[in-house]
Amino acid sequence: WVGEVPLTSSVAVYAAGDIPLTSELTNNMINKVTFQKKVNGVWTNLAADDTITSGTELQFILEYSLPQNTLSSGRDTLAYQLPGGLGSISAVTDGKIVEKSTTPGVADREVGTYTISSTGEVHLTFTDAQYLAGAPFTGTFKFTAKANYTGTEDSSEIKFKDGFTLTIKKPDPDVTIKKSAQSGKSFIETLDDGRVRFNFDVTVST
Repeated sequence: WVGEVPLTSSVAVYAAGDIPLTSELTNNMINKVTFQKKVNGVWTNLAADDTITSGTELQFILEYSLPQNTLSSGRDTLAYQLPGGLGSISAVTDGKIVEKSTTPGVADREVGTYTISSTGEVHLTFTDAQYLAGAPFTGTFKFTAKANYTGTEDSSEIKFKDGFTLTIKKPDPDVTIKKSAQSGKSFIETLDDGRVRFNFDVTVST
Protein backbone atom coordinates (compact mmCIF):
# COMPACT_ATOMS: atom_id res chain seq x y z
CA TRP A 1 0.00 0.00 0.00
CA VAL A 2 1.69 3.18 -1.19
CA GLY A 3 0.22 6.58 -1.81
CA GLU A 4 -3.39 5.38 -1.92
CA VAL A 5 -5.83 6.47 0.74
CA PRO A 6 -9.57 5.85 1.01
CA LEU A 7 -11.57 8.99 1.64
CA THR A 8 -14.70 9.24 3.76
CA SER A 9 -17.08 12.15 4.16
CA SER A 10 -20.74 12.98 3.86
CA VAL A 11 -22.33 13.68 0.51
CA ALA A 12 -24.01 17.01 -0.12
CA VAL A 13 -27.81 16.79 0.18
CA TYR A 14 -30.20 19.12 -1.61
CA ALA A 15 -33.94 19.56 -1.27
CA ALA A 16 -36.08 18.42 -4.17
CA GLY A 17 -35.99 20.99 -6.96
CA ASP A 18 -32.85 22.66 -5.58
CA ILE A 19 -30.18 20.44 -7.20
CA PRO A 20 -27.83 22.71 -9.17
CA LEU A 21 -26.65 21.99 -12.72
CA THR A 22 -23.16 21.68 -11.28
CA SER A 23 -22.84 19.50 -8.17
CA GLU A 24 -19.87 18.84 -5.92
CA LEU A 25 -17.61 15.83 -6.26
CA THR A 26 -17.54 14.97 -2.57
CA ASN A 27 -14.99 12.99 -0.61
CA ASN A 28 -17.10 9.89 -0.28
CA MET A 29 -17.07 9.65 -4.08
CA ILE A 30 -13.26 9.50 -4.18
CA ASN A 31 -11.67 6.06 -3.79
CA LYS A 32 -7.95 6.78 -4.05
CA VAL A 33 -5.50 9.67 -4.06
CA THR A 34 -2.06 8.86 -5.41
CA PHE A 35 0.82 11.32 -5.11
CA GLN A 36 3.86 10.80 -7.33
CA LYS A 37 7.19 12.48 -7.93
CA LYS A 38 9.78 11.84 -10.59
CA VAL A 39 12.66 9.54 -9.65
CA ASN A 40 15.21 9.11 -12.44
CA GLY A 41 12.63 10.47 -14.87
CA VAL A 42 9.88 8.03 -13.83
CA TRP A 43 6.73 8.99 -11.87
CA THR A 44 7.00 7.07 -8.59
CA ASN A 45 4.38 6.76 -5.84
CA LEU A 46 4.94 8.64 -2.59
CA ALA A 47 4.02 7.07 0.72
CA ALA A 48 1.47 8.76 2.96
CA ASP A 49 3.05 11.29 5.32
CA ASP A 50 6.17 11.66 3.17
CA THR A 51 8.10 14.90 3.54
CA ILE A 52 9.00 16.72 0.35
CA THR A 53 10.87 19.87 -0.56
CA SER A 54 9.06 23.02 -1.63
CA GLY A 55 9.20 23.29 -5.41
CA THR A 56 9.11 19.53 -6.00
CA GLU A 57 7.08 18.68 -9.10
CA LEU A 58 4.29 16.23 -8.31
CA GLN A 59 1.67 14.26 -10.21
CA PHE A 60 -1.71 13.58 -8.64
CA ILE A 61 -4.11 10.80 -9.66
CA LEU A 62 -7.60 10.80 -8.17
CA GLU A 63 -9.97 7.88 -8.66
CA TYR A 64 -13.66 8.48 -8.02
CA SER A 65 -16.91 6.52 -8.11
CA LEU A 66 -20.28 8.12 -8.76
CA PRO A 67 -23.27 6.33 -7.19
CA GLN A 68 -26.40 5.70 -9.21
CA ASN A 69 -28.39 8.85 -10.03
CA THR A 70 -25.49 11.21 -9.29
CA LEU A 71 -25.80 12.56 -12.83
CA SER A 72 -28.76 13.47 -14.99
CA SER A 73 -29.42 15.31 -18.23
CA GLY A 74 -29.93 18.47 -16.19
CA ARG A 75 -26.95 17.86 -13.90
CA ASP A 76 -24.07 16.78 -16.10
CA THR A 77 -21.12 18.46 -14.35
CA LEU A 78 -19.32 17.84 -11.07
CA ALA A 79 -16.98 20.38 -9.45
CA TYR A 80 -14.06 19.77 -7.10
CA GLN A 81 -11.55 22.16 -5.50
CA LEU A 82 -7.96 20.96 -5.12
CA PRO A 83 -6.36 21.50 -1.69
CA GLY A 84 -3.89 24.20 -0.69
CA GLY A 85 -0.15 23.72 -0.75
CA LEU A 86 -0.04 23.47 -4.53
CA GLY A 87 1.73 25.90 -6.82
CA SER A 88 2.26 26.09 -10.58
CA ILE A 89 -0.78 23.88 -11.24
CA SER A 90 -0.64 22.83 -14.89
CA ALA A 91 -4.02 23.71 -16.33
CA VAL A 92 -5.88 20.94 -18.16
CA THR A 93 -8.26 22.11 -20.88
CA ASP A 94 -9.02 18.88 -22.74
CA GLY A 95 -8.93 16.00 -20.26
CA LYS A 96 -10.87 12.91 -21.32
CA ILE A 97 -13.28 11.05 -19.02
CA VAL A 98 -12.87 7.44 -20.06
CA GLU A 99 -14.91 4.35 -19.36
CA LYS A 100 -12.34 1.57 -18.93
CA SER A 101 -13.20 -1.58 -20.81
CA THR A 102 -13.22 -4.84 -18.84
CA THR A 103 -13.68 -6.94 -21.99
CA PRO A 104 -10.58 -8.13 -23.89
CA GLY A 105 -10.45 -6.65 -27.36
CA VAL A 106 -12.95 -3.90 -26.56
CA ALA A 107 -11.50 -0.38 -26.51
CA ASP A 108 -12.00 2.14 -23.74
CA ARG A 109 -14.79 4.63 -24.40
CA GLU A 110 -14.80 8.41 -23.95
CA VAL A 111 -17.85 9.53 -21.97
CA GLY A 112 -17.03 13.16 -21.17
CA THR A 113 -14.31 15.73 -20.59
CA TYR A 114 -12.66 17.45 -17.64
CA THR A 115 -10.83 20.70 -17.07
CA ILE A 116 -8.54 21.86 -14.27
CA SER A 117 -7.75 25.54 -13.85
CA SER A 118 -4.44 27.00 -12.66
CA THR A 119 -6.23 27.85 -9.38
CA GLY A 120 -7.21 24.23 -8.77
CA GLU A 121 -10.86 24.23 -9.88
CA VAL A 122 -11.84 20.88 -11.40
CA HIS A 123 -14.93 20.38 -13.58
CA LEU A 124 -16.00 16.95 -14.83
CA THR A 125 -18.61 17.16 -17.62
CA PHE A 126 -20.34 14.02 -18.84
CA THR A 127 -21.84 13.67 -22.33
CA ASP A 128 -22.72 9.99 -22.51
CA ALA A 129 -26.44 9.20 -22.43
CA GLN A 130 -25.98 6.11 -20.23
CA TYR A 131 -24.48 8.12 -17.38
CA LEU A 132 -26.74 11.11 -17.87
CA ALA A 133 -29.57 8.63 -17.28
CA GLY A 134 -28.12 8.00 -13.82
CA ALA A 135 -25.88 4.94 -14.27
CA PRO A 136 -23.01 4.64 -11.74
CA PHE A 137 -19.50 5.40 -12.99
CA THR A 138 -15.89 4.97 -11.89
CA GLY A 139 -13.11 7.08 -13.43
CA THR A 140 -9.92 9.02 -12.79
CA PHE A 141 -8.39 12.40 -13.44
CA LYS A 142 -4.81 13.54 -13.02
CA PHE A 143 -2.69 16.67 -13.10
CA THR A 144 0.75 18.00 -12.21
CA ALA A 145 1.71 20.78 -9.81
CA LYS A 146 4.57 21.84 -7.56
CA ALA A 147 4.67 21.61 -3.78
CA ASN A 148 4.39 25.14 -2.45
CA TYR A 149 5.52 25.92 1.11
CA THR A 150 3.31 28.48 2.85
CA GLY A 151 3.31 29.82 6.38
CA THR A 152 5.96 30.50 9.00
CA GLU A 153 6.36 27.10 10.70
CA ASP A 154 9.04 24.51 9.95
CA SER A 155 6.70 22.84 7.47
CA SER A 156 3.33 23.17 5.73
CA GLU A 157 1.00 20.60 4.19
CA ILE A 158 -0.83 19.40 1.12
CA LYS A 159 -3.92 17.99 2.76
CA PHE A 160 -6.91 16.44 1.07
CA LYS A 161 -10.23 16.47 2.90
CA ASP A 162 -9.73 12.99 4.29
CA GLY A 163 -6.55 14.00 6.08
CA PHE A 164 -4.20 12.41 3.55
CA THR A 165 -1.20 14.65 3.91
CA LEU A 166 2.15 15.36 2.37
CA THR A 167 4.44 17.52 4.48
CA ILE A 168 6.35 20.29 2.72
CA LYS A 169 9.68 21.11 4.32
CA LYS A 170 10.40 24.79 4.90
CA PRO A 171 12.98 25.79 2.29
CA ASP A 172 16.44 26.76 3.40
CA PRO A 173 17.03 30.51 3.09
CA ASP A 174 18.97 31.75 0.08
CA VAL A 175 22.30 33.04 1.36
CA THR A 176 24.31 35.57 -0.65
CA ILE A 177 27.94 36.35 0.21
CA LYS A 178 29.51 39.44 -1.28
CA LYS A 179 33.13 40.55 -0.93
CA SER A 180 34.11 44.17 -1.67
CA ALA A 181 37.13 46.43 -1.18
CA GLN A 182 37.11 48.68 1.87
CA SER A 183 36.54 52.33 1.14
CA GLY A 184 39.73 54.42 1.17
CA LYS A 185 42.05 51.43 1.57
CA SER A 186 44.14 49.41 -0.79
CA PHE A 187 43.01 45.85 -1.26
CA ILE A 188 46.57 44.65 -0.49
CA GLU A 189 48.50 46.49 2.21
CA THR A 190 52.10 45.84 3.34
CA LEU A 191 52.52 46.39 7.07
CA ASP A 192 55.60 47.83 8.78
CA ASP A 193 56.72 44.39 9.91
CA GLY A 194 56.61 43.07 6.37
CA ARG A 195 53.38 41.15 6.67
CA VAL A 196 50.74 41.54 3.99
CA ARG A 197 47.16 42.37 4.87
CA PHE A 198 44.11 42.11 2.59
CA ASN A 199 41.45 44.76 3.24
CA PHE A 200 37.89 43.87 2.23
CA ASP A 201 34.36 43.73 3.59
CA VAL A 202 32.23 40.56 3.54
CA THR A 203 28.43 41.02 3.42
CA VAL A 204 26.17 38.03 4.09
CA SER A 205 22.46 38.45 3.28
CA THR A 206 19.38 36.21 3.05
